Amino acid sequence: ANLLGSVTKAAFKHDCPEQQLSALHTLKNLSDDPFNLVTMTNTPGCTATLLALANNSGSGMAQYLACDTLATLSHWLLTLSARKNTKFMGDEKDGAESGAKRVEMGRRTFETSTYQMWT
Repeated sequence: ANLLGSVTKAAFKHDCPEQQLSALHTLKNLSDDPFNLVTMTNTPGCTATLLALANNSGSGMAQYLACDTLATLSHWLLTLSARKNTKFMGDEKDGAESGAKRVEMGRRTFETSTYQMWT
């Protein structure tokens, strides 16, 4: 975690753009592996530095790398937090025997699920 802290501090240095971009590329490469998610979010200042750089329009490439790293971390958080639940759609009184369809819930889909309240 000490190395990650040093990389985070280097990423926040605006006076040395080459070092800042190198540190941001390092953070981006580390964020590509989901096993680094906990370490990166627990490192003091890492997330705050990325958020500050993502909201700073001073350096286009640094802002892009910070946003890309945050998006990757967000993707891993969403992937790891989504859990699979199933439920019956259709006539729930009779369960699977009546032709009720088992539907996976918990992940985002573009399927419409309806609830027929008046039947």
